Amino acid sequence: MYDQLWADDPVMRLQSAKELSEREVRQIQEFTAAEAPMRPWPFGMATVANPYIVFLGPSPGNSPASDDPDDVPQAISTPTVGHPHERMDYKDSAGYWDAIRAATKIAVRAKSPQLSDRDCISLMGKMNLGVGQFGTATKEVLEDEYLQWTPRVIATRLRPKFLVIVGMKTLLKQDKAFQRTIGQGLGVDFTNPDLTEPFTYADSKGKTKKLNYQLWAAEWHSEVNVRATVVLWPQHPSRPPFKSNPTAWENSVQRLMEMDFVRARL
Repeated sequence: MYDQLWADDPVMRLQSAKELSEREVRQIQEFTAAEAPMRPWPFGMATVANPYIVFLGPSPGNSPASDDPDDVPQAISTPTVGHPHERMDYKDSAGYWDAIRAATKIAVRAKSPQLSDRDCISLMGKMNLGVGQFGTATKEVLEDEYLQWTPRVIATRLRPKFLVIVGMKTLLKQDKAFQRTIGQGLGVDFTNPDLTEPFTYADSKGKTKKLNYQLWAAEWHSEVNVRATVVLWPQHPSRPPFKSNPTAWENSVQRLMEMDFVRARL
């Protein structure tokens, strides 16, 4: 009945969400949040119920907005349906949320250029492997219950067309047990990428620059969503060279979406 909510086409995802009745929206929200470790929904994980793109990180980070009153993690409202989550306009002091909102617009418009900013953000999700506020990606910041729940809910409930893993490349490479746990939950084989390419971006003068990183991508065969794409992003958007140059970040995302491997899977 709800299959078009997770269609390959972002326009179809959004339109199907907007056509649901209030009762149907509640059913989707209850289904999505049924096993959430923090109720109604975990801190730092603002998302819609049928995101076209999801950003997965280790934690919500340690750069809250200057006027954020929350000293401790507090639960947020359940994933929305057909419109942006109320926390999707969050502005952290590191600029991370600005960066992933910009990336979402680029990714969605690579398939559906007619969608407005609000429409694009209505197809966005941010998930983490814990709710603690940390600034580094180490084993210590990860929480066992979220290591199990987050990959599973992404793969079987949210079902994005694109999954972008941010800030965990080193951890995935060095910790094989962590790699297996996340891989099994998502249905991703991190040992067998379909694409590895030098990571490039354009500086403020438009000159192509290379970082000493590899961009990693693979076709994602989760149990309910075929021909999705998972990307292991090699550098965090709140770190150099992107921290002081948002244009470079947006350019790097645009280059990703123009790669033949990615274009073939839009």
